[in-house]
Formats: sequence, C-alpha cells, structure tokens
Amino acid sequence: MRKEDNKMNKTRQERADAYYTAKEQIVATLTQIANRIHNPLLAEHKVPEQIVAHDITKLKQAHMKLREMADILGIETQALEI
Repeated sequence: MRKEDNKMNKTRQERADAYYTAKEQIVATLTQIANRIHNPLLAEHKVPEQIVAHDITKLKQAHMKLREMADILGIETQALEI
C-alpha cells in the first residue's frame, strides 16, 4: 500500500473510532440521567407537599434541552405534556 492510502485509512479509522466513542458516551450519560431521575438520591426525594413551581420549571428546561439534542441528531421527540 502506498503511504497516502495508509494515511487515509488511519484517518478514516480515527473518525470511526471518534464517532462510536461519542455515541457510547452519549448513551452512558443519558442512562446515568435516566437512572438518577427514576431513582433520585434520598436527599432529592420529594413528597407532594415539597414540590414547588421551580421543580417543574427545572424539569421543563431539562426536557427542552434533551429535545434540542435529539433535534441535532435528527430524532423526533414528543413535547412535554404538563
């Protein structure tokens, strides 16, 4: 193989590695977020009397950011219904 071909193959492999690594890291982060939302730390547990408007606002903002990320990736998501 020529030196140019080796360099092109190396660049292609580096791109592929970066692509799949990024996907794996996104999935890991989303899984960590989902697990934390589903099973919050004891200090973050809220009974209905403790929920304030700001708590709902934070969730709306987080959902909006997730939808923005999905949009970047070309993934259609549902709007928050609350």
